[in-house]
Amino acid sequence: NEKKTEQSPIVYSGSPDRIDFGEKDDNKSCCIVTVEANKKTYFNLLMIPCRPFYQIYIHIESLGDAREKIKEEIIKYKNIENAIVKIKYSYNYQYIKQ
Repeated sequence: NEKKTEQSPIVYSGSPDRIDFGEKDDNKSCCIVTVEANKKTYFNLLMIPCRPFYQIYIHIESLGDAREKIKEEIIKYKNIENAIVKIKYSYNYQYIKQ
């Protein structure tokens, strides 16, 4: 990924880690820049490993199965102990009311 240029490149630094679910699929990186005495500039883009962000969508059929249904969905994900997790669930009010 080394790039050579006669001029200094303009690189947006951004955040080194994901901040919210809008960035859940974004790759993060940083640049190592070398400026030589003759003013030639080289930079390397280094990818930064980030914690995964998971959004889990669950439809709950009855109040009795809510906890089990959530557990079943969560165990499908790898590395979840290091992840940021958002659980969104839906239910039919008629079924829950009974």
